[in-house]
Amino acid sequence: MKGRGCRRSDKEEGDSEEISGDETEEAQPGKASGGGHKVAAKEDSVERQFEATRLTLEGRGAFMREEYLLAISLLTKAIELEPLDMEARTLRSSAYLALANAKESGEARPRRLPPLKRKKETDEEKEMRKMEREAEKETRRKEREEEKEKKRRDKEEEKEKRRKEKEEEKEKKRRDKGGKGSIEEGKAKVEANNEKVEEIKEEKVEESKEEKVEESKEERLEESKDQQAIWKGVSGKVVDDSSKKVSAWDNFTSPKK
Repeated sequence: MKGRGCRRSDKEEGDSEEISGDETEEAQPGKASGGGHKVAAKEDSVERQFEATRLTLEGRGAFMREEYLLAISLLTKAIELEPLDMEARTLRSSAYLALANAKESGEARPRRLPPLKRKKETDEEKEMRKMEREAEKETRRKEREEEKEKKRRDKEEEKEKRRKEKEEEKEKKRRDKGGKGSIEEGKAKVEANNEKVEEIKEEKVEESKEEKVEESKEERLEESKDQQAIWKGVSGKVVDDSSKKVSAWDNFTSPKK
């Protein structure tokens, strides 16, 4: 681990020297184009921060996550120093160097870097953007209200539609029930007539049976009377029971004494 760190330090030392050389080459035009105490102060601050970063990178064998965070802070500083193109480029180079070292050591996750340049907004632009946000907010609010009103109308229409369907279904059932009632009444009348016909048939059958029974009785009575007449002619008296019938027959067949 120590040897690996040393090799990395040697490699980064070379990279740092190259970047510091670029800084030396680019720093002079930047300083020449300063044109003010404020700009010069910013240049000095950038140089001091870059030098501190370079020394930090050279002095460490293992590159920790702190360097990744330092790279992000350097990029943020570069964005703040937007008018100073040289300082911004220098800080960006240092930040990318620290980020590359942190990635190689596996201590930091790749992350999308923020844009290098971002134009500062004036008060008028800020006010304009604020008004645009408020207008967008109001537009979204109106859209939500319209959507809510539309849902409410759709719900009422659906409710009214279901109510009409229920009424139509109820009316249809009532009409169907009326028609079925007429049919059922007709069936009941037919069944009643059939019952009456069956009753009449049964009555006629009963009458026929009774007539046949009476006829049979009369026939048997006539036969009995005829037999009695025969017996009366033989014995001279009416015989009512079977024993007497036998005795009368015996009298008829037996020889006279």
